[in-house]
Parts: sequence; C-alpha cells; structure tokens
Amino acid sequence: MTLEERIHNDLSSAMRKKDELVMMTLRMTLAAFHSRSIEKKGKGEDTVLSDEEATSIVTREVKKRKESAEAFLKGGRADLGEKEMKECAILEAYIPAQVDDATLEKEVDAAIQKTAPDGMKDFGKVMSVATKSLKGRADGTRIATCVRKKLASEA
Repeated sequence: MTLEERIHNDLSSAMRKKDELVMMTLRMTLAAFHSRSIEKKGKGEDTVLSDEEATSIVTREVKKRKESAEAFLKGGRADLGEKEMKECAILEAYIPAQVDDATLEKEVDAAIQKTAPDGMKDFGKVMSVATKSLKGRADGTRIATCVRKKLASEA
C-alpha cells in the first residue's frame, strides 16, 4: 500500500469517526499530492507519485506547520499554534522514523571521507553527499549542524 493510499484510507476512517481535525489535515495533504501530480503532468512526466515524492511532500507539510505554529505562538495566538502542532503530530505518523545521532554521524563521516573536504569552504560538497545518503531519514538542519561540527573539528 502506497503512502497516498494509506492517507486516503485514514481519511475515510476519520470521516466515519467525524474527526474534523484529522479530516482537514489529510485533505490538505492530499491536495498537496494533487498539486504535485498536476505539476508533473505539465512537465510531461508520469502523474503517479512515488512513495519518496509523497514522503517529501508530507515532510514539507510538517515543516510548514511547525513554522506556522512557531509564528502563531510568537504572535500570541496559542490556540492556533496548538492546532498547527496537532496537525503536525497527525502528519508525522506518515513520515519514516528519523535516524539517531550515531547513524547520522556515521553517514556524515562517510560523506566527509568521500569528498575529502578542505575545511568549511567545502561545506556544500559534503552537504550534497550527506543529504543524498540521508534523504528522507534526517532533517536538513540536523545534517547541516553535524557537518559543521565535523568540519570545524577537523580544521
């Protein structure tokens, strides 16, 4: 069962339970899937989303909601911030588990070995390799922090 099918099934279940928050969140996610399919159709590509594409869309939606929640909380709108965090929690169930710090460091070390960087000026090269190897399994911010730490300790 693909991620998109799983979300469709969960939406049907939420509709039966009359869970408004889950229904709204999953509908917005399916709308994002649909938008991506239309975008692919315009480029002449296959409109069916792969699980990798669907996961990246869900990850992007989670990130949007976290940023919105942060903005709402800073703006004194705790009620809307909480709603965004609840939506975020719903969507996080569809994202594969993030790698632990030890695995992250191993992957970054492997990327450093592969690129043989010359200090922080080669940060982009290391990030490129590390991001490809950790795609979908670690947040870009976590990867960047680890790469910076490793490159700074080598200097």
